[in-house]
Amino acid sequence: MLKVILISVAFVLCLAVLGPVQAQHTVQISRIDFTLVAEDYATLHEYAPKIDRMVKDITKRWLDEPIPRGMRQTTVHIYHRSYNKAYCTKDLNIFIYSNGDHLEATLKHELTHALLHIRYPDLPRWTHEGVATSWDGPGNQARYAHILNWSRKSGTYPRLAEIMKGVRFNARNTTAYAASNNLVKFLLSRSDRYTLFLYSTGKCTLERAYGYSSTYALQQAWITWLNAPCVAMRPSG
Repeated sequence: MLKVILISVAFVLCLAVLGPVQAQHTVQISRIDFTLVAEDYATLHEYAPKIDRMVKDITKRWLDEPIPRGMRQTTVHIYHRSYNKAYCTKDLNIFIYSNGDHLEATLKHELTHALLHIRYPDLPRWTHEGVATSWDGPGNQARYAHILNWSRKSGTYPRLAEIMKGVRFNARNTTAYAASNNLVKFLLSRSDRYTLFLYSTGKCTLERAYGYSSTYALQQAWITWLNAPCVAMRPSG
């Protein structure tokens, strides 16, 4: 009897620590399989169709064609919390912890990472972030613009050579995200997205893709473009 009581107490304690069992619902959207995981069915019903629309938007803007259905499965976890945190792993697990602020923009950002991981597995971090941040909300876009406007006024610019190597990326380094976001805009003003991905994945040299003989030449051209009127405040997309 005592053993049964102890097991029951242990079970109750586990529930208290781990929380409720997470609801899980599998959806198939936009020619690729997604599993949406949440803690309540209301979240599943609300975000399953939104993910469908988001994948179509991302595919239309950034990919050559829809990814064949069943190629890779992405699992999206959405948890309502008192804080905001989100990331996408290379094995296509998206985790979003949100207090509700900018959840949709965050979800679209992370879905972009997942689709890019599938379509361009060798894509470097700066291109990943430059593309994904194009969906960021007004708050983040304003922060990126503020950083680059400060660079213009101070004459101190992010070093593209370092950012393109990925050595300056971390969660606190908003400058790296701002520079990547703006660099992708700059390269798209010089050519199309196909060229961007060819260059980023090493299938085309910088000179052949954009006519710059070195990263230093790219840096100087980017600075000149950045100092054109209103470029830093130009919205993404």
